[in-house]
Amino acid sequence: MLALSALLPAYSHPSSVCAVGDLHGDLQHALAALALCGAVDPETGSWVGGAMTVVQTGDVLDRGNNSLGVLRALWRLQAEAEAAGGELVLLL
Repeated sequence: MLALSALLPAYSHPSSVCAVGDLHGDLQHALAALALCGAVDPETGSWVGGAMTVVQTGDVLDRGNNSLGVLRALWRLQAEAEAAGGELVLLL
């Protein structure tokens, strides 16, 4: 998926919605997926999605070796999104 995702343009619109799932404790790929939908800066991992809504649809933990890092990043991004007028919905 990530090889193909490099060919697709990131899309961000003030009223856009993005759904991301199956992060499986993989922080690098989790941030890459969020950057692909225009929610985070690919360099800093900070929220740049403005008023967009991102729904994390589950499977945060499991398989990967950095489940706690993914959770911490999602909690931080949730606060950053709220401060920017956006929303990060977590369905753990």
